[in-house]
Amino acid sequence: MKRVCWAAAVAAVAASALTGCVTVQQVQISNVYDPALVAPLLAPGNNQVTGSALIRQSGGGVVTCAGTPVELVPATPYAKEWARLLFGSDQQGYRSVMGGATVITNVDPQFVKAVRSTTCNAQGFFTFADVADGDFYTLTRIQWRVGDSMQGGTLMKAFSVRGGQKQEIVMAP
Repeated sequence: MKRVCWAAAVAAVAASALTGCVTVQQVQISNVYDPALVAPLLAPGNNQVTGSALIRQSGGGVVTCAGTPVELVPATPYAKEWARLLFGSDQQGYRSVMGGATVITNVDPQFVKAVRSTTCNAQGFFTFADVADGDFYTLTRIQWRVGDSMQGGTLMKAFSVRGGQKQEIVMAP
């Protein structure tokens, strides 16, 4: 399991937002992080999650997550509130780089450590093996530059796996 530093990512979003004309909204999670709820979801399981992530550009071209990290987050009540605060939903979401930045000011450091990470391959596909039974989120960022402007954003999708399931996920706005 790779450790992903979401706190650093949030700080980077805030810093980039402060350098441009982007609104920054600061929010707090009211749920308390419970390691006992996360532990069974971090244990090795017999499920496999595969997927892809893409954004169709206005001109029709498709940009994938090739070469970028994809995170697997256990969907506890804490994580569900986190998703609602950042994406407006705890099921599926997209945050454009052109929109305002939301910064959660009280992210529990244990939440950051409970994230598995992999990298999308050259075709924009990813795999998580040995996933425990339960509910999870996948997240990835797809960005590209047009002139001096960044485009794209972050995708999130909820899913469940149980009993040796092979789940395929397609992430798109």
